[in-house]
Amino acid sequence: MAIQGQQTDKARTIGLWLGLAAFLLLMLFPVASTNEAASKMAAVALLMEIWWVSDAIPLFATALLPLVLFPMLGIMDSGATAPIYFNSIIVLFIGGFMIA
Repeated sequence: MAIQGQQTDKARTIGLWLGLAAFLLLMLFPVASTNEAASKMAAVALLMEIWWVSDAIPLFATALLPLVLFPMLGIMDSGATAPIYFNSIIVLFIGGFMIA
């Protein structure tokens, strides 16, 4: 059992660093040179995908990355990003999950 736990921790560590490396690579070498925001969005999406698949950090923390990174990178301002997360339907789901 200890070996399986060590392999899981190793996979998470690899996923963490691989995600950060892919993010930095796409930030340094943009995919779409004509649309800077799209390249930054692709970098954030790739980071999130790698972290979700590898479970490098908890899923809820990965899901909150756009809330922080979009305004920081200039993709969307915080006034446009935050309402997406705090839509009334989303808050209803969160309340339901908390009760369950």
